[in-house]
Amino acid sequence: MQSNTPAPQEPTLAQKQAQLAENLAKIDRAQARHHAKPPPRPARPSPWRTTSLKSPTTSCVSASVFSPS
Repeated sequence: MQSNTPAPQEPTLAQKQAQLAENLAKIDRAQARHHAKPPPRPARPSPWRTTSLKSPTTSCVSASVFSPS
């Protein structure tokens, strides 16, 4: 007994091109979303550790040359 269901048809070239264009558009949108994300924020410093970012205006180390006379 034969089945009345038609055999699946191969997609035409136009259908393949349309599917390809749709897939490329999806990829473009996904990449745009990925690149639009801001970079991760740096970790906040611990409130228990204090650091100074200022450079000292005067040096505590002085160099002196000792030469015996």
